Formats: sequence, structure tokens, C-alpha cells
Amino acid sequence: MRYVKDGASHEIECDFIAGCDGYHGVSRASVPQQAITNFERVYPIGWLGLLSDTPPVSEELIYAKTERGFALSQHAFARAAATTCRCR
Repeated sequence: MRYVKDGASHEIECDFIAGCDGYHGVSRASVPQQAITNFERVYPIGWLGLLSDTPPVSEELIYAKTERGFALSQHAFARAAATTCRCR
């Protein structure tokens, strides 16, 4: 792997590289298609995730589970006034 930092070129030799930036991330385009192996697990559910620019409801994790589904609300610590909500 080659990269430039502070104007100086660097190279790292390695046997494996993990691109953990998601399916549409920049690392995927950097790997030859024939060298990519996909591993996927499909779940029989879908998630709706929302990030709101609102104060958290609580500092604690809040969740609910019923026969109709599951809901989760948590404070997003990366931003002081952000709340993440997920529903299944």
C-alpha cells in the first residue's frame, strides 16, 4: 500500500488489507475486482435509522421489543446534540 503524508511517500508491504469503510467506500475501488471476495449475511428484517440534530431523550440506551418489532434510541456521542433512532 502506498500513501503520501506530509509530502513524503510511504509504502507498507502486507499480506492482507481490510477495507472496512462499507460497500460504497473508497477502498473497494482500490482493489482489483478478481481479488475481491464478498461475504454477506442477509437477515429477514430491515432497519430504518435516523440521526436527528436534537438533544438526547436520555443519556441511557432506550429500547422496546414487542410482537410488532423492535425500537432503539441512543445518544450519538460524536455530536453533543445528536440522537440515533433505529426501528425494525
